[in-house]
Amino acid sequence: MGTTRGTAADEPIDPAWKGVRRSFTGYLSVECGLAPATLTAYGRDLRELLIDLTAAGVTEPGGITPGHLTSHVARLSKTDGLSGSTVARHL
Repeated sequence: MGTTRGTAADEPIDPAWKGVRRSFTGYLSVECGLAPATLTAYGRDLRELLIDLTAAGVTEPGGITPGHLTSHVARLSKTDGLSGSTVARHL
């Protein structure tokens, strides 16, 4: 099973991502009409990605490269031990 890193108080996500994160989760809720449990799961997935991007020094969507995403997926499957279907949901 995967691990959850950090808490809301010590969340290691660059503050620049907070607006992007809020906009995306709002879009999922309003435009896509996703169920609360699905929003929670996607929110966790996004949080994990943003932690990895912050650790890599990326502070805006335009700075994301395929290599960042590859590293994120590799961490999810190797370090966190997530199944292929769970890793796919992260994408």
